[in-house]
Amino acid sequence: MNGRPLPGRHEPRRAYRDALGLIAVAAGPTLYRSTLVFSTTLGATPPPVMTGFLSHAITLLAGVAGGWWLSQRVEARLARDTRRQARLHTLVLTLVLAHTVDSVVPAHGGVSTRLPAAILMAWLTWEIIRARGISADAFETPLGHSPRWAPAWLAAALALAAFVATGRLATGLDGYGPTTPGSQLVLLGLGDTPHPLLLTARIVWTSVVEELVVTAAVITLLRQARRPVWEWTLLVVAVRVLGHGYLGTPALAQIVIGLVAVLLYVRCRGLVPLIAIHILYDLEPSVPVAAIAAILALAIHAVYRAATTPAPDDPGDGTTATPDPTAKTHRSLR
Repeated sequence: MNGRPLPGRHEPRRAYRDALGLIAVAAGPTLYRSTLVFSTTLGATPPPVMTGFLSHAITLLAGVAGGWWLSQRVEARLARDTRRQARLHTLVLTLVLAHTVDSVVPAHGGVSTRLPAAILMAWLTWEIIRARGISADAFETPLGHSPRWAPAWLAAALALAAFVATGRLATGLDGYGPTTPGSQLVLLGLGDTPHPLLLTARIVWTSVVEELVVTAAVITLLRQARRPVWEWTLLVVAVRVLGHGYLGTPALAQIVIGLVAVLLYVRCRGLVPLIAIHILYDLEPSVPVAAIAAILALAIHAVYRAATTPAPDDPGDGTTATPDPTAKTHRSLR
């Protein structure tokens, strides 16, 4: 018998509630705007209130809802430590206010950085994972044991190559079916040559949403509830495709990227490789340099994890075996 009890009748429902709730507060505004833009490629004309006021309201509401949820989780975790509760509640409120200011009064040419929201959603994700009884180590190594360094860096290199190839595939899909004119940066409101700090902030934001929330958290929560592989894979891929629906037909390339992201998270058994590949792909000045950097970074990280993480008794679900206190101990007779 291992240390984690088998999921009860309501366990899958709770897991889906947390997973879908995280997706709603982190990716909900993006999904809404993506749907509106895609509708224009089909010839629809959304009323101004939907593209203006309602879009901003959903963004603000997602931040407030995320902050409220985070406060509830902090209060439950620190029920006996009111002083620490007060400090963390103040920090949550500060992040929500910063998110509001960043959304209403953006500093970089009318475009928000989304950094306060990124910090808020990352913190909320960790609190949800912790509340579900999942340790940080189990979240970072979802298969429960250290990666072998060679397959890890090889998988990371192949994942980066797949990301780059899929990006080219998305470009090749332009003109087939409904496609929104303009580059991805322009469609996101960043312009053809965005400020480096703004671009970096947005890459951090997309890394948190797409990799930490949509991929890692969803997989971890649904695997803990013993849901089949196809369920959490389908959910991850579907959210990625819908979130890039503003591109039109090229969004279908996200099917490949979503599958590769799932494979990378599970195969490399770590969150860091997934986020590193995402950032390198978005920042790639040239494919060879990015590939070399990815291989070296992943090799160092994987070797470090292999050297410092002890292998548990049961590598299948990331938990260690709990000895039965009622069992008799047999000693050999001399």
